[in-house]
Amino acid sequence: MIRILIALLLLISPAYAEQVSFQDVKAYLENTVQLHEPEDKTINSEAYDYPAVNIVPLWQKLGIQFEPLQDKDDTYVFGCKAGQLECFLPYPKADVIENGNTKIIRISKSIPWDYQYLFFKKIGDGYFYFDHLEFDMQKYEEPEFAFLEPGLFAIKVLSGSGTDTISYTTKLFQISDGGIKELLSFVTMHERQGWGLCFDAAINSRYKYLKETLTIDFDVKVKMNDNN
Repeated sequence: MIRILIALLLLISPAYAEQVSFQDVKAYLENTVQLHEPEDKTINSEAYDYPAVNIVPLWQKLGIQFEPLQDKDDTYVFGCKAGQLECFLPYPKADVIENGNTKIIRISKSIPWDYQYLFFKKIGDGYFYFDHLEFDMQKYEEPEFAFLEPGLFAIKVLSGSGTDTISYTTKLFQISDGGIKELLSFVTMHERQGWGLCFDAAINSRYKYLKETLTIDFDVKVKMNDNN
């Protein structure tokens, strides 16, 4: 009976309890190597050297499965593909976000279109990894991240863009012992013109979180376009 109880406790223990610490990940991202990629391959000059970090071993250590994020695509974030043993981030950036018992490392690179968030929870005197989020193709501006309370945060991200259209979405996430859970997603801004339709549309929203209550105000405009 005692052996069975111990086995059950091991199975239900948080996955991050004995995994990788915040300090380990921070140090890994700061320990860059110098790559060399001149435009003219006959040139051997330090002017072409740049710092980079191979992100794949870190993902493997954290147990992150890097699969394509989009349908009909073959890449994860940072242009990395499943099965690669090396995927280097040039000029890697590791920003730190802290709130209560949570620390977050936000990873991006020199062309900051993709962002990955690594979450660490305080256990004893240290912080240990327990979950992650990633958002690709944020080509106009970086995601807007805000804690609403210690276990609740919002991120505004680019959700769509193209000819005569653009959309931003705000996502709300909850932090729990089981990881990161998405609670809600709503349109922050959407504009569309043309597309062969007789009207153009624009949606804007504002939200407020106060006393455990989320309030969202939407402003929707529809107007006939120049073709009608």
